[in-house]
Amino acid sequence: CSSQILIDELKREGFVEKENYRCIIHPKKTDKEAYATIKRKQRNIIRKAEKNNLNIDFEEKSDGFLELAKNKIYYRQEHLKRELRYCAQHVCYINCYYHKELIASAVLFVVNKNIIVRYLASTMQGRTLGANAFIMWDIMKRFRDKTIDLGGLGHEIANTTVGYGKFKLSFSPDVQYRPFFVKEYTNPQV
Repeated sequence: CSSQILIDELKREGFVEKENYRCIIHPKKTDKEAYATIKRKQRNIIRKAEKNNLNIDFEEKSDGFLELAKNKIYYRQEHLKRELRYCAQHVCYINCYYHKELIASAVLFVVNKNIIVRYLASTMQGRTLGANAFIMWDIMKRFRDKTIDLGGLGHEIANTTVGYGKFKLSFSPDVQYRPFFVKEYTNPQV
Protein backbone atom coordinates (compact mmCIF):
# COMPACT_ATOMS: atom_id res chain seq x y z
CA CYS A 1 0.00 0.00 0.00
CA SER A 2 1.61 3.26 -1.08
CA SER A 3 1.21 6.43 0.92
CA GLN A 4 -0.49 8.12 -2.05
CA ILE A 5 -3.28 5.49 -1.97
CA LEU A 6 -3.81 6.23 1.73
CA ILE A 7 -3.84 9.99 1.08
CA ASP A 8 -6.39 9.59 -1.71
CA GLU A 9 -8.60 7.45 0.54
CA LEU A 10 -8.47 10.03 3.35
CA LYS A 11 -9.46 12.79 0.93
CA ARG A 12 -12.41 10.71 -0.39
CA GLU A 13 -13.62 10.32 3.19
CA GLY A 14 -13.70 14.09 3.70
CA PHE A 15 -10.32 14.67 5.32
CA VAL A 16 -8.46 17.85 4.41
CA GLU A 17 -4.68 18.09 4.09
CA LYS A 18 -3.10 20.70 6.38
CA GLU A 19 0.44 21.99 6.18
CA ASN A 20 2.86 20.93 8.87
CA TYR A 21 6.61 21.31 9.08
CA ARG A 22 8.76 19.16 11.40
CA CYS A 23 12.21 20.05 12.75
CA ILE A 24 14.58 17.10 12.55
CA ILE A 25 18.18 16.99 13.82
CA HIS A 26 20.11 14.22 12.13
CA PRO A 27 22.81 12.16 13.93
CA LYS A 28 26.24 13.77 14.30
CA LYS A 29 29.63 12.10 14.71
CA THR A 30 31.05 14.39 17.40
CA ASP A 31 29.92 16.97 19.96
CA LYS A 32 31.99 19.54 18.08
CA GLU A 33 30.09 18.82 14.86
CA ALA A 34 26.76 19.08 16.70
CA TYR A 35 27.76 22.33 18.44
CA ALA A 36 28.82 23.92 15.15
CA THR A 37 25.27 23.54 13.78
CA ILE A 38 23.76 25.68 16.55
CA LYS A 39 23.25 29.35 15.74
CA ARG A 40 25.76 31.71 17.38
CA LYS A 41 23.23 33.47 19.65
CA GLN A 42 22.04 30.11 21.01
CA ARG A 43 25.66 28.97 21.57
CA ASN A 44 26.21 32.13 23.66
CA ILE A 45 23.13 31.28 25.72
CA ILE A 46 24.46 27.73 26.26
CA ARG A 47 27.86 29.09 27.39
CA LYS A 48 26.05 31.42 29.81
CA ALA A 49 24.12 28.44 31.22
CA GLU A 50 27.36 26.50 31.66
CA LYS A 51 28.96 29.46 33.49
CA ASN A 52 25.92 29.59 35.79
CA ASN A 53 26.57 25.94 36.74
CA LEU A 54 23.19 24.61 35.67
CA ASN A 55 22.82 20.88 36.27
CA ILE A 56 20.96 18.30 34.18
CA ASP A 57 19.41 15.12 35.59
CA PHE A 58 17.48 12.33 33.90
CA GLU A 59 14.49 11.15 35.89
CA GLU A 60 11.80 8.52 35.53
CA LYS A 61 8.98 10.51 37.13
CA SER A 62 6.99 13.32 35.55
CA ASP A 63 6.58 15.29 38.80
CA GLY A 64 9.09 18.02 37.89
CA PHE A 65 7.64 18.66 34.47
CA LEU A 66 4.04 18.59 35.69
CA GLU A 67 4.90 21.07 38.45
CA LEU A 68 6.44 23.51 35.95
CA ALA A 69 3.65 23.07 33.42
CA LYS A 70 0.70 23.31 35.82
CA ASN A 71 0.23 27.05 35.39
CA LYS A 72 0.59 27.01 31.62
CA ILE A 73 -2.72 27.41 29.84
CA TYR A 74 -1.48 25.61 26.74
CA TYR A 75 -0.76 22.39 28.63
CA ARG A 76 -3.98 20.48 29.12
CA GLN A 77 -3.13 18.63 32.32
CA GLU A 78 -5.48 15.66 31.96
CA HIS A 79 -4.51 15.08 28.33
CA LEU A 80 -0.84 15.32 29.26
CA LYS A 81 -1.15 12.88 32.19
CA ARG A 82 -3.06 10.40 30.02
CA GLU A 83 -0.45 10.66 27.26
CA LEU A 84 2.41 10.15 29.72
CA ARG A 85 0.71 7.09 31.27
CA TYR A 86 -0.01 5.57 27.86
CA CYS A 87 3.55 6.07 26.62
CA ALA A 88 5.33 5.50 29.96
CA GLN A 89 7.66 2.79 28.65
CA HIS A 90 9.02 5.19 26.05
CA VAL A 91 9.30 8.36 28.13
CA CYS A 92 12.19 9.98 29.97
CA TYR A 93 12.40 13.35 31.67
CA ILE A 94 15.30 15.77 31.67
CA ASN A 95 15.30 18.29 34.48
CA CYS A 96 17.53 21.33 34.76
CA TYR A 97 18.46 22.68 38.19
CA TYR A 98 20.01 25.90 39.42
CA HIS A 99 21.25 25.66 43.01
CA LYS A 100 19.07 22.55 43.49
CA GLU A 101 15.96 24.43 42.32
CA LEU A 102 14.11 22.99 39.33
CA ILE A 103 14.04 25.67 36.60
CA ALA A 104 13.29 23.68 33.41
CA SER A 105 12.13 20.24 32.34
CA ALA A 106 11.67 18.34 29.09
CA VAL A 107 9.66 15.25 28.19
CA LEU A 108 11.30 12.94 25.65
CA PHE A 109 9.73 10.00 23.86
CA VAL A 110 12.29 7.37 22.91
CA VAL A 111 11.17 5.28 19.94
CA ASN A 112 13.71 3.02 18.19
CA LYS A 113 16.53 5.29 17.01
CA ASN A 114 14.45 8.43 17.38
CA ILE A 115 14.17 10.93 20.21
CA ILE A 116 11.05 13.08 20.16
CA VAL A 117 11.21 16.25 22.26
CA ARG A 118 7.53 16.27 23.17
CA TYR A 119 7.31 19.03 25.79
CA LEU A 120 9.60 21.66 27.25
CA ALA A 121 8.73 23.94 30.17
CA SER A 122 10.66 26.38 32.31
CA THR A 123 10.31 29.04 34.95
CA MET A 124 11.03 32.69 34.17
CA GLN A 125 14.38 32.25 35.93
CA GLY A 126 15.04 29.22 33.74
CA ARG A 127 14.44 31.27 30.61
CA THR A 128 16.73 34.02 31.87
CA LEU A 129 19.52 31.53 32.62
CA GLY A 130 19.16 29.73 29.27
CA ALA A 131 17.91 26.45 30.74
CA ASN A 132 15.86 25.46 27.67
CA ALA A 133 18.86 25.87 25.35
CA PHE A 134 21.04 24.03 27.87
CA ILE A 135 18.59 21.10 27.92
CA MET A 136 18.49 21.00 24.11
CA TRP A 137 22.31 21.00 23.96
CA ASP A 138 22.41 18.15 26.48
CA ILE A 139 19.92 16.18 24.36
CA MET A 140 22.02 16.79 21.24
CA LYS A 141 25.19 15.54 23.02
CA ARG A 142 23.61 12.62 24.84
CA PHE A 143 21.67 11.34 21.81
CA ARG A 144 24.16 12.38 19.14
CA ASP A 145 23.80 9.01 17.38
CA LYS A 146 19.99 9.27 17.10
CA THR A 147 17.57 11.34 15.06
CA ILE A 148 16.03 14.07 17.22
CA ASP A 149 12.54 15.29 16.34
CA LEU A 150 11.89 18.74 17.80
CA GLY A 151 8.28 18.69 16.68
CA GLY A 152 6.38 20.92 14.35
CA LEU A 153 6.57 24.57 13.46
CA GLY A 154 2.83 24.80 13.23
CA HIS A 155 0.65 25.25 10.21
CA GLU A 156 2.45 28.18 8.68
CA ILE A 157 6.20 28.13 8.25
CA ALA A 158 6.11 31.95 8.10
CA ASN A 159 5.31 32.02 11.84
CA THR A 160 8.85 31.09 12.85
CA THR A 161 10.25 34.51 13.63
CA VAL A 162 9.19 34.43 17.28
CA GLY A 163 8.57 31.98 20.07
CA TYR A 164 9.14 28.27 20.05
CA GLY A 165 9.48 28.04 16.24
CA LYS A 166 12.40 30.47 16.34
CA PHE A 167 13.91 28.53 19.25
CA LYS A 168 13.72 25.24 17.32
CA LEU A 169 15.23 26.76 14.19
CA SER A 170 18.21 28.08 16.20
CA PHE A 171 19.46 24.47 16.41
CA SER A 172 19.61 24.28 12.58
CA PRO A 173 17.27 21.34 12.09
CA ASP A 174 16.27 19.92 8.75
CA VAL A 175 12.77 21.34 8.23
CA GLN A 176 10.63 18.70 6.56
CA TYR A 177 7.15 19.09 5.17
CA ARG A 178 4.91 16.44 6.71
CA PRO A 179 1.23 17.09 6.11
CA PHE A 180 -1.45 15.87 8.44
CA PHE A 181 -5.11 15.29 7.78
CA VAL A 182 -8.15 16.51 9.68
CA LYS A 183 -11.83 16.01 9.09
CA GLU A 184 -13.64 19.32 9.15
CA TYR A 185 -17.22 19.29 10.33
CA THR A 186 -19.75 22.02 9.74
CA ASN A 187 -22.82 22.68 11.84
CA PRO A 188 -25.98 22.11 9.82
CA GLN A 189 -28.12 25.21 9.36
CA VAL A 190 -31.36 24.96 11.31
